[in-house]
Amino acid sequence: MIKKIFLVSFSLLVGVILVEILYKNLDFDKASDKYKDVLSIYSLWTDKNKSGGRANIKNKIWTYDKNNQFHHRVFIKTNKEWLEEFQYKFNSNNFGLNQETDIILNKKSIAIFGASVPEGWGASPWLNDLQKEFTTDFQLVNGSLHGTGVYSWRVLHDHLKEQNIKIEKILMFLHGDFWVNVSKTIPQNQIDCLRDYKLCDNPSFLQYGFPNNADDEEIIQFLINFEKIRNSTISNKAKYITSLKEFLFYLREMMPATYQLYRVSRIKYNQYLNQNEIKKFITEYKDNLIIFHIPQQNEYIQGKLTNDSISLIKFVKSNGGIIFNSLERCEKSVADDFFYYEGHPNLKGYKKLKECTKKALKELISK
Repeated sequence: MIKKIFLVSFSLLVGVILVEILYKNLDFDKASDKYKDVLSIYSLWTDKNKSGGRANIKNKIWTYDKNNQFHHRVFIKTNKEWLEEFQYKFNSNNFGLNQETDIILNKKSIAIFGASVPEGWGASPWLNDLQKEFTTDFQLVNGSLHGTGVYSWRVLHDHLKEQNIKIEKILMFLHGDFWVNVSKTIPQNQIDCLRDYKLCDNPSFLQYGFPNNADDEEIIQFLINFEKIRNSTISNKAKYITSLKEFLFYLREMMPATYQLYRVSRIKYNQYLNQNEIKKFITEYKDNLIIFHIPQQNEYIQGKLTNDSISLIKFVKSNGGIIFNSLERCEKSVADDFFYYEGHPNLKGYKKLKECTKKALKELISK
């Protein structure tokens, strides 16, 4: 029996090694190129409260902490130099959401759920201007948080209702890759790094604190030190693995083929969870829910939706949901409406999104 277990284990190990060698030699590792692009982006944060600016709800989704002010700067490491692609400031309200206005309890509300684009990543949050221009009896509640997904929005939705926020209608922003994120929390060591840049020694971090009142030269030196940490050998990085999440983060470097197998299975599972939550939202809100499909940059440039987006739209419609297809209904974005390296909309892109959102909100209110 022991001999059989050994032979099976040995065969599996040999199989994994052969697959990894084949994967690398046949240049299948396109995902690593995308990963390298991500590692060239450095997201730096400071917050007025000096708290790290993040809080977790029920250990399932993060929000900003309450009544704080943030300064966000993004630098790109190109082959030749460091470039600052954008910086902006914004405030969190009394519920830790990314909007200037505080939420009034027991007032009928339209909740807006989404990830980084509806949150306004990369520019002064466009929802603040929308609130000033779109005046109705409803208050807007910006439940959009970067890196989150439908499964997480259910947690936030339920939390807000428990706090006596009267959500009567929902506008939900989804890309074709709505399956990417499920639950999303911020580990304490990441929050500590955002609070104090001197604690940012973990290569798996993608967002960092940075020194206040630093001049450009000091910031660049700070980034150079981070770059060394990010691009150190995997053996040096391995000492920072203290959780399964960090192990999986480094697995793409240690065993890229094995990581892709995990990634595909995780995507399928995430899709299953998110689709279930979409069904629940549709059943609960019926005509009081509009799912706003946001095309990604490549979809605007090519002038057509990806298979992921087409599948999402079909899924929503087949389950009785209402889709607002912004590619057909609104002014199309062009290459100049996005940041060149980082890829999110810029001020011009967000202005178009704001005007398009007004159309969707008018339809939502009329129902």
